[in-house]
Amino acid sequence: MQAREKRSRRGRSRPIKKSIGLGRKVKASPDLGSYELSKAGMKSGHDGADSLPGSNGAGPDVGDGGQRNGEMVTLRTDLEIAIQRYSDLYDSAPIPYVTFSQIGRIEQTNLATASLLGLSRNLLIGCPMSIFIDREDTQTFLRHLLRCRRSHTQVETELRIRTRTHNTVYVILCSTPISSLSSDVIFYQTAIVDLTEHYRAEQILRESEARTAADLRDMTRLHAVGTCCVSPISTEKDVLKKILDAGMAITRADKGSIQVLDFETNVFNVAVQRGFSRDMEGRLASITEMLVPRKRLTAKARRVIIEDVASSKHFASQRSKKVLFQAGIRAVEAIALVNSADKVIGVVSVYFAAPHCSIDRELRLVDLLAHQAAGYLERRESVKALQKSEYRYRTLFDLVPAMVYTCDAQGVIIEYNQHALSLWGHAPRNDPTYRYCGSWKVFDSDGRPMTRNECPMARVLRGEKLLPVECEIVIEREDGGRRNLIVSPTALKNLSGKIVGAINCLYDITERKQAETELAEKKNELDLVLGETPFMLTRCSRDLCYRYASAEYARFLGRTSEKLAGKPIVAVLGKKVFSVIQPFIK
Repeated sequence: MQAREKRSRRGRSRPIKKSIGLGRKVKASPDLGSYELSKAGMKSGHDGADSLPGSNGAGPDVGDGGQRNGEMVTLRTDLEIAIQRYSDLYDSAPIPYVTFSQIGRIEQTNLATASLLGLSRNLLIGCPMSIFIDREDTQTFLRHLLRCRRSHTQVETELRIRTRTHNTVYVILCSTPISSLSSDVIFYQTAIVDLTEHYRAEQILRESEARTAADLRDMTRLHAVGTCCVSPISTEKDVLKKILDAGMAITRADKGSIQVLDFETNVFNVAVQRGFSRDMEGRLASITEMLVPRKRLTAKARRVIIEDVASSKHFASQRSKKVLFQAGIRAVEAIALVNSADKVIGVVSVYFAAPHCSIDRELRLVDLLAHQAAGYLERRESVKALQKSEYRYRTLFDLVPAMVYTCDAQGVIIEYNQHALSLWGHAPRNDPTYRYCGSWKVFDSDGRPMTRNECPMARVLRGEKLLPVECEIVIEREDGGRRNLIVSPTALKNLSGKIVGAINCLYDITERKQAETELAEKKNELDLVLGETPFMLTRCSRDLCYRYASAEYARFLGRTSEKLAGKPIVAVLGKKVFSVIQPFIK
């Protein structure tokens, strides 16, 4: 009896296993100990009926105690299994978990934490958490502990952890206070969220934003160069200075120059330069020829890069190097300006006071700049040729096989060719009466009259976009003749994007419309005849599919003509019938 009570007290004092992963207290039920004591007393009462008053040695009391004991044992077993299950989930969780004390000592951890820090769990337990914190973030961790002690809710802190392999991991500590079962000591269950990929993505994003900002600045420079090239008030020297300044800014060069080919003498002359003194300006052509000989620049080899003059094999004599050093040149990059005929018409050179090599992005932008400069120089040389050929182009404008005319922003007709004059039957040049169109009257494709403010040319000048169906109109001459036209008006804009006029091309489709009308009438007549004919008529395509079937033929097959159209003959008649009629079809 005493031994049983002793075992009962021992069982009462033993708490059930606690899972740190849950962060909750689970204590043994006091009913379990009292149940064992009751069981022992009842067993003793079974040995002597007088030992327990009121028992009378009856069997039902012992049976009830045995049933209760079984239920409690089952409850205890299920509880231990549940605790073990949650403990396994804690250990195998993919997120690192660690439980440390108020002074930051590791009390418990899972496998993910051991994998992150590079040490086994046995070595981690008992170690101060601070030894794994980056030295610069030690104070941050101590402040995290202080916040944990002052707060009863979750505390989050971002810091860096140093692993066993000395790798730096950016993490966020999410600590929640929990209490111990055996005492009132507070522990902090902490989830360690790895932020390394997040910080890496942020770094990549910052680098991308920096590249984007640099590209935007450089593309703005290129846009400014393009605007200057087409500006009517910009002189040639202004444009070349703008090009050189943009090239030096993109490559971060210290000096620069542009040489332009004189077509009459076939000699490259220095047009503009930056960074050279007046004394060196006279020797700049020879210096450039020394660095970048013309024979090395061709349409196929447009770029010459010398990263370091001192170690370059292009300068065999020390005298050449001395001249370059005196000019403050240690590196040079040059690109040829090539026109559409693959002829070198200029050279853009940038110079550096220290050894230098531009990155690919800078080289690509310099290529675009060189393309702009070559285009400008080529257009400048083409102005005279364009002026000489003005009469020839005017003749082509008159002989083009379409009606073409232009309007200003107010819709007054400025220019037109001979085909447009023949279509209208009169000359409406600079006549405010014939705004937007030189015809007497204008109708839409359905024959509805249109005012001049509603015609396609007026709508385009207002900035509207036309649908394809709205580009077909009908015009009427003063003699009453009508023509069907397809129009294609296009707005003309200046550098600021403002509409300053429009050009319109008109195509006469009167004969085509007449042919379409006659064809539609013939088709309607044929459909009427075939629909009313008592004969069974069909028409099939080359791939033996029905293209048309008369109503009588469709009724014979028990279908409609619309359902037969497009269906294969073999699918409608069947293979057996199709094999009989196939020789006659072919």
